[in-house]
Amino acid sequence: MSPETTEASRAAVQRLQEEWDWPDPALLREIVAHGEAAIAPLTELLTPEVIRMCKSDDYSNSIVYYVIRLLAEPHSPAAIPTLIGLYADLDDAEDYSDDLIETLPEAMLTLGTPEAIGPLLTVMTDERLSWYPRSSAVESAVNLAGTDPALRAQIAETLRPLLADRVHRAAPISITPQRQLLRDRDWMHPFNDDDSDMVAELVGALADVNDLQARPLIESAYRAGLVNTKIIGLDDVNEIYATGGETHFRTAEPWLEQYEENYQEHQQEDRETEGDSEAAQRLRQLERAIEEDWEPVQAPVVLGKRLGRNDPCWCGSGKKYKKCHLAEDEKDGRA
Repeated sequence: MSPETTEASRAAVQRLQEEWDWPDPALLREIVAHGEAAIAPLTELLTPEVIRMCKSDDYSNSIVYYVIRLLAEPHSPAAIPTLIGLYADLDDAEDYSDDLIETLPEAMLTLGTPEAIGPLLTVMTDERLSWYPRSSAVESAVNLAGTDPALRAQIAETLRPLLADRVHRAAPISITPQRQLLRDRDWMHPFNDDDSDMVAELVGALADVNDLQARPLIESAYRAGLVNTKIIGLDDVNEIYATGGETHFRTAEPWLEQYEENYQEHQQEDRETEGDSEAAQRLRQLERAIEEDWEPVQAPVVLGKRLGRNDPCWCGSGKKYKKCHLAEDEKDGRA
């Protein structure tokens, strides 16, 4: 890597820092074109202060978002340490943001390299982290592994002991039908704590990679009442195993192309409001805010069979049903 290339990449990243509010797509493509040379200067933007303020401060939030997206675009394993570190950094942030955590799995899909599976599993095994980043990490690992037997075995060998530990530590209690009913009926019931969510994620991932050795442990976990059945029920597990594990995997979306479309729409909106009075501009801003927050009420989707937890969500987001509208539909009785 020549000094000229390094200097040019640093200059481009510096412009991103200055033009962070809707940067020109040409600038983003220029940074991507620098490849691995841009990784170091992008990483340097993630200062402790930027991470700490990533939710309450627009600049910090935007910088973290663009860095995550741009680090993944060159498809280089050199970006893995920074992206993996963000799972813990964002979890520890004073102004924690689920939206940025959700960006990491998208970046991992774009990165598309199986070398990330091992580091992702270290996130999953880090019990200092909350449930959500750990769950996101293991789902990314399962997606990157696909149907590759060796990669699936790598995931299973890491996750199976975690499930075994939880099963063996569980008190020998009997789950009454009444207690299970409470657990199934109310998503926010105190029985549904982070630990039962984490066990559910372990169970789902082990089923996804078709780990047959884990089946007795999984059954024990359900008998002990350790699994949040709102996330995955035993029938769901049996259905996944019957198909040889997960067969539908998410693919990376063309982020730069989508950003360019959004950028053009934003520019058009700015041009439309240039001649407006201050009152008219405020009205337009209010209308846009209402449009962005409004979600249409959709009637229940009737299928030949129940929508599975790993099926694409009915809303068209591209996410799996379990990661999108499952909880809301369960509360409304629509699932």
